[in-house]
Amino acid sequence: MLSGKSPPKATARVECDLACLTRPVMLWRDYLHEGIICMMRLARQCGFWTTCLALGCSGPKHPEIQVFNAVEVTERAMNHLDDDGDGKLSKAELKECPGLFRSRKLIDQDNDNAISSTELQARLQAYLDEQLAIVDRPIHIQRGGRQLTGATVELLPEGFMADIIEPASGTTDERGIVRPSIELDEEIRGVGTRGYRSGVYRVKVSKKDSSGKELLPKKYNKETTLGIEVKQEEHFEPIYLRL
Repeated sequence: MLSGKSPPKATARVECDLACLTRPVMLWRDYLHEGIICMMRLARQCGFWTTCLALGCSGPKHPEIQVFNAVEVTERAMNHLDDDGDGKLSKAELKECPGLFRSRKLIDQDNDNAISSTELQARLQAYLDEQLAIVDRPIHIQRGGRQLTGATVELLPEGFMADIIEPASGTTDERGIVRPSIELDEEIRGVGTRGYRSGVYRVKVSKKDSSGKELLPKKYNKETTLGIEVKQEEHFEPIYLRL
């Protein structure tokens, strides 16, 4: 007599054969799907043109990654700012460089209320270690507790960095926020790419009326005492300036 269990064994064998045949196809499909997701993430995080360049596409010229000698730039800064020649920048000496003065607590690793040449060199080296061409950190400006709208903002590199980073500029929006940018290829700006270099800057803020008269004190523009030191941070938090 024929057993009623034989057909299920044959069916199971056929199903096993089909699974073996289709598994490579399914794996290929999963890898393709993961690859597409990966490229979408890359495009979101790095911007269209960065992704395009990574794939070897042609396109407008993208700004080059910062390259300079941190030791030499540190020596320049110390020669310019270290008045007493003790190898450290005191709080008083740092007032000649408002950008470093503003960031002194971040750079001063041993908490001696001064920036040593070693600490400054480490900070400059951190710019290089970022391996970034430009950063896009917004700057939020207020005056008298209110958002400063329609103001022209210029970032001017401090003397010891003037030949290695470019000036940047922009205009504050209705929220008092500006996203300064160096000069970039029009096609790159056309897709929303903008930014400026990590570095130490003097900041000029100007707002004029319809006749061209300056509405802000000289200490914010012609004789500015404002400054920032910019290093790309993980969370892209704005830089706050209160005038």
